[in-house]
Amino acid sequence: MEKKLILVTSPPACGKTYVAKALAKNLKHVVYLDKDTLIVLSKQIFKVAGQPYDRSSAFFQQNIRDYEYDCVLALAMEALDYDDIVLINAPFTQEVRDNAFIADLKAKLAAKGWNYEDMARQLSDAYRQAAQENHALLAEVGQRFYDLSLTHPLYAADGVHPNEEGTQLATEVLAETLLTHKELTP
Repeated sequence: MEKKLILVTSPPACGKTYVAKALAKNLKHVVYLDKDTLIVLSKQIFKVAGQPYDRSSAFFQQNIRDYEYDCVLALAMEALDYDDIVLINAPFTQEVRDNAFIADLKAKLAAKGWNYEDMARQLSDAYRQAAQENHALLAEVGQRFYDLSLTHPLYAADGVHPNEEGTQLATEVLAETLLTHKELTP
């Protein structure tokens, strides 16, 4: 079977965990990794460093955040040596807009003989298929953010939440999805 690394990404509180778990339950031979599992380790680092627990703090940004992502990605790469699919549930809000991060991930996948673009396309296809099989609408907000985030400032200063332009984009994608599906109109 073909190897796949699936990244379920979005800003916090957007339903990412719900979607990731539902997707993982419907896949065969999948390793599910949730970056939030590492919070227990992060809390210990705050404690040992004598810092108040605050995942929005400069301390977290400088000493913990990137290591959480490095850890979950290293676990994923190792897991792919033993299973067919690894699904990571994590925001990746800064990473998906970082050309160097994407290039490094592509290089890591290529070194193992895997292709990032194929995996991204297959994930989009899986979302479309799941929506079709469940008679659900699919508003591809994440894909639109991915397509535009390198050329448009879509995130607020915290690098996680959408700014006004990002919120407008999400609203437009949702409206477009709803308005183009006449079966929803009474």
